[in-house]
Amino acid sequence: MKDLTPRQAWAHLQAHPDALFVDVRMEIEYLYVGHPPGAVRIPWYEYPEMEIDEARFVERVRRETASPHRPVVLICRSGPRSLEAARALEAAGFTEVV
Repeated sequence: MKDLTPRQAWAHLQAHPDALFVDVRMEIEYLYVGHPPGAVRIPWYEYPEMEIDEARFVERVRRETASPHRPVVLICRSGPRSLEAARALEAAGFTEVV
């Protein structure tokens, strides 16, 4: 797993146009705070339950990509959700998670 700054992540996405760009924030954040172009929203958890379902998250990412070897770039507001989600994806066999 790579940990990048926002600028580094942007450069990584430019260098890897085949990457799946996943926003793991809740719907309210995605809609009201905004989101980057091209990001697919797959929340790590959602309001009001606020319960993490790793298997559901991994399955939703799998549906968006044809291969666990496709690069996946995750973003959230401050980092912890992306880190937890990245660990879940790596445990499920994804090989290039940023």
